[in-house]
Amino acid sequence: MTSETTGPLLALVSIPPDLLSAVESAVSRVWAGRIVRTDAIVFRDEEPVLAVMAGHDAAPLLERAQVVDRTLPDVPWLLVAPTARQLRMQRALPPNVAWALTVEELEPRILGLAMRMTLEFGQRRMLERRLQAARPAADTGWVASAAAHEIGNPLTSLLTNLELARAHLAGAVGRKEPLDAPMLLATVQDALDGARHVSRLAQDLGRASRRAGRVVPVDVRSVMDTARRLAAEPLEGIEVRTTGRRSAPVRADETRLCQVFLNLLKNASHALAGRPNPTIEIEIEQVKGEVIVRVTDNGPGIPEDAARRLFEPWFTTRAGGTGLGLVLSRRYLEEMGGTITSLSHEGGACFEVRLPAAAASASPRPTLVPDRSTVSARVLVVDDAPLVRRAIERALAHAHRVESASDIDEAIGHLETGVFDVVFVDLHISGRSGIEFYEEVSQRFADRVKKVVFLSGGFGQEEIAYLDQRNLPWVRKPLGADELRDLVAELAVRG
Repeated sequence: MTSETTGPLLALVSIPPDLLSAVESAVSRVWAGRIVRTDAIVFRDEEPVLAVMAGHDAAPLLERAQVVDRTLPDVPWLLVAPTARQLRMQRALPPNVAWALTVEELEPRILGLAMRMTLEFGQRRMLERRLQAARPAADTGWVASAAAHEIGNPLTSLLTNLELARAHLAGAVGRKEPLDAPMLLATVQDALDGARHVSRLAQDLGRASRRAGRVVPVDVRSVMDTARRLAAEPLEGIEVRTTGRRSAPVRADETRLCQVFLNLLKNASHALAGRPNPTIEIEIEQVKGEVIVRVTDNGPGIPEDAARRLFEPWFTTRAGGTGLGLVLSRRYLEEMGGTITSLSHEGGACFEVRLPAAAASASPRPTLVPDRSTVSARVLVVDDAPLVRRAIERALAHAHRVESASDIDEAIGHLETGVFDVVFVDLHISGRSGIEFYEEVSQRFADRVKKVVFLSGGFGQEEIAYLDQRNLPWVRKPLGADELRDLVAELAVRG
C-alpha cells in the first residue's frame, strides 16, 4: 500500500503487524512524502530515499540490514527495536543504518530529528562512495606520471655509468689495459647517486600510493618533501621555498597526508601557469599542541564567491578539474583530527593545514649504530630473487658468515644444521610466505635464530599490523650495502 501524497518515497519494510500501526502512525506525522509498506528489499520502479525496519528482536534486524546493504547501497535505514539504546551506545549498527529508536521514542520531535539525520547520513555515504570511485583512477594516473618523469634521468645515469664501468673493467681484465681508478670511481659514484635517487622515488611512491588506514606518528616535513618530489613535473620552473624549524611528529595516515600535500601543490602549480616569477612558500611551524602547514602561492588568488564554495563536492574553477581534491583533503584531515582552511591572502592563495602534534614514538633503531668492523655474525638470506640474494651476500660477506636459500624449504634445511644471528627473509617469497616461515621458526627453531628481519618492496596494512604487534623488524626494499651492514651489526649486538 502506498500513500496518495506526492514527494520522496519512504519504505516501511517487513514490520510485524502488532508494530505496524504505531510505526506508520508516527512516521506519517513527520513525513510529508509518500509512504509504502513492503516485505521486499528490491524496488524495481523507484528506490526509497529512506527505509524503516522494526521488530521485537534486534539480531535478525541487523542481519537483514547487512543483506539489504548489498542490494540497496544508496538507501539509509532507521531501525525500531527494544534494544535501540544499547545498540547506539555500543555502536553496533551496520554501516547502512544511521540510527535506532525504541517504540517509546517514536514521538514527533525525536523521530523527526532521527529521520533528518538518517537522510543526511545517506547523502554523505552516497557521496563518499562516488568520491572513492572517482578518485583512484586520477591518483593512479598522477603517480604513474610522476614516476615516469622522475625515474628517467637517474635511470639513464645509472645504466650509462654502469655500462661504462663494465666496459672499462672488461678491457682491463681481457686486454691488460691500465685501470683508470679516478675515472672508475667517479663513474661508480654517479651510478650510485642515480640508484639512490631511484630508491628514494620507490619509497616516495610507496608512501603516496599504498593503501591508507594506518595512523602512526609521522614527520610532516618528510611527508611534504615526498609530495614535492612526486610533484616535480608540474612544479618545474616554479621556485618552491620551505621555511620553519623542525616540528613534533603528528599522528596521521601517512598516505592520506601525502595526498593532501600533493593536491595543494598541484593546485598551486595550476594557479601559477603563465605567471611571472612563480613562487610557492611552504611554512611549517608548531604552535603549542598543533603542527601548522601553510602553502602559499603568488598566483591570481581566489575570487570571493569561489572561496565560499572551495570545499563543495564537484565545484572547480579549473577546466578539466574534478572538484574532488579539496573535498577529499578535508575529509582525510578530519579523520586524522586535523583541519584545512583557505586563508585570505593578498596577491595569491594560501591554504592552512592544522594537525594535532603527537609525542615522538620510540625509535626501533638506536641512535648510535655499533662499530660494524668489530661485529661478526652468521647470517641467512632467504629470497627467491637471485639478484637480491647475491647482492646481500656480497655486501655482508667481508665481515660475516653468510648463507642463502631460494625458498622456505631450503631455508629450513639450513636451520636444521646451523645457528644464525640474523635471518633476512623476503615477505612475499614464492611457495610459502615469510610470515609462514617465521611461525615455523618460532615453533621449531627458536633456539637457533636470534632475529628474523622481513624484507619487501610492498608491505600490506595487515602484514604491517602483524609485524608491529610482535615487534618484528621489517625493512622496505630497496636498501643499500651500508644500511644492511649497519642493520646486521646492530641486531647482532642487541641479540
